[in-house]
Amino acid sequence: MDEVRDLTDRPLRVFVFIGVGADPSILATQSFRKLRTWRNTVLTAGSQIPTPFTTKEYDVVVFPGGTASVQRKTLGDTGAKAVTEFVQAGGGFVGICGGAYLGGTNPKKPWTLALLQADFWLQTKGNLSGTVKLQPYNARDDVTQALLGGSTAAFTCHFHNGACFYTDRCGTDVTPVVTIQNIPQGFPKPMRGMAAVVTGMCGNGRVVLCGPHPEQTPALESFVHNMIKWASNSPLGFGLVNQPALVPTVCPEAEDPEDPEA
Repeated sequence: MDEVRDLTDRPLRVFVFIGVGADPSILATQSFRKLRTWRNTVLTAGSQIPTPFTTKEYDVVVFPGGTASVQRKTLGDTGAKAVTEFVQAGGGFVGICGGAYLGGTNPKKPWTLALLQADFWLQTKGNLSGTVKLQPYNARDDVTQALLGGSTAAFTCHFHNGACFYTDRCGTDVTPVVTIQNIPQGFPKPMRGMAAVVTGMCGNGRVVLCGPHPEQTPALESFVHNMIKWASNSPLGFGLVNQPALVPTVCPEAEDPEDPEA
């Protein structure tokens, strides 16, 4: 079991990559605007990986949506090596949408960082944007409970061309957190049952790969915060002492997205 880092006497330090290929609008979402204002969290962003980039300077790196192959090109070999070494040394990695592709694996995409042995599906249908319904893969799993704030309910989330992972092609040390239960009309049927969020270890660092966009889903701000907190391997919470508990507002009563097979 990995050892919890003692961060109690300093802020949690989060770096968001917004270089070419990454969508900088992530910083304008409510989830990340809150991170910028909370007293015990220091959030910085940049178009290149800083030098030095070690666990002495940062606790978590976030790669947002965008185009993963372009993000990798922007990083270059030096930046990619710095990110990989940062994670292997104990830093956290949170990849959302394009960032999830970047951290995963696919034999046809040699540009990935391959932080987790988590094979993503290559969909070829074109632009896929809509609301998907997600459900916990194993609600009793400790990591799943940490990310979902203890909730066991299904919930809806915005999806836009994000990564979907084969549950049967994940490494033994990779944990599927939620799978896709329902999809909008026109979405490829193979998406059902695929993992939308996976976690695991890369060396000494924790990795979260999230295909959908919880940061663009107002009810799921705390899901984003929980991903970052878990990846940091920190006992700290977020915000001030009087902030509400980080339990996602899930939508078990919401109507399912329009589904051609429903």
